[in-house]
Amino acid sequence: MVDCKITIKFYLPYEDVQNALKESAQNPFIRTKDEWVVGNNECKLNKAQKRMLKDKEIYNHFNLENIPSSIKTELNKIVHDIDD
Repeated sequence: MVDCKITIKFYLPYEDVQNALKESAQNPFIRTKDEWVVGNNECKLNKAQKRMLKDKEIYNHFNLENIPSSIKTELNKIVHDIDD
């Protein structure tokens, strides 16, 4: 048996991030919703932006139970495929 690790990334809702960072002159959030959803490396938040989200407790607002059922179904499929 081989041990392996995987990472599943969850993206915070665009509106939550946009609202939290909209007042920041030093670290503005300049991505569009389409760019955020695609999740390219150049669209990632910088350290200062992440710190601001943590300070505003935005990470605590995300609840896995609130994701759409279609995404839950897809996650279950992914985990099941990995277990096989």
